[in-house]
Amino acid sequence: MFSAIIYAVLIFLLGVLPPARWGLRIAALIVLALAFMALLSPTPYDPDWGYDVVRAALFWAVAIGGLGILLRVLANLAKYNTGARIATHPEERAALAVVDAALWLIFAGWLGCAVFWSAAVGLQGVRGGLGVHLAFSGMAMAVGLAIGVAARGLWRFVVPAAAVVMALLSLDGGLRYPGLILESAMRLGPERCLMLGDDLHPPQSRADLMALTLAKNARGPSDVLLLARSEHGTQLYRWSFSARSFVHAPAYVYDTPLCTPKSAPILPD
Repeated sequence: MFSAIIYAVLIFLLGVLPPARWGLRIAALIVLALAFMALLSPTPYDPDWGYDVVRAALFWAVAIGGLGILLRVLANLAKYNTGARIATHPEERAALAVVDAALWLIFAGWLGCAVFWSAAVGLQGVRGGLGVHLAFSGMAMAVGLAIGVAARGLWRFVVPAAAVVMALLSLDGGLRYPGLILESAMRLGPERCLMLGDDLHPPQSRADLMALTLAKNARGPSDVLLLARSEHGTQLYRWSFSARSFVHAPAYVYDTPLCTPKSAPILPD
């Protein structure tokens, strides 16, 4: 509780102490940082708990920081009795432009990650392997460039930047993701077996382990399980799509039986 109070005070001071023009930008950076946390940080097994914590952190950070900014604006208005006197100073315009550009680029990165994550949830289990990833990458670039040409203002740069992020994530998910899962599985025990989907079937090829079409988020929050046996005993892991690694899973309570760990390759020869 005491740590939460300290964080709240710090966020409030970030809003109330700087000029409003800088306070708004600091608040935007806090929101973007928490948005990335919500998207990329691995949550506990019960996703509702993790998302509730992130939602609460986001809400209170915005509320407390916004209150500080509002008080700063009101104090400036009371002091100068006009909004014109608190306009951006000429010497700050270059610095403000750089900060604004950085914030928009960070937002573009978050937007690209969010759309890719949403597509991965929708495409889970789809057949097509690398072709699906290449098609998604090409489509993201085409749509991003089309919107960039048609849009006005900052969106003509933000949307293409987000499209580049989506295209790179798709290529990475098709080319590197299977190896990432296999390497992570091999490190967790000399004897192990991998299970995918609701029926916990074994993977038949590397295409079953590609990021966009990987089985996920059906049971909470991953349908990719690994049972590993080592000198420390038998452990059950689940694949975390956000963390890009296996994390500990709780005791298995479903009807479908688990696989039997063995030292044979995870994928068929």
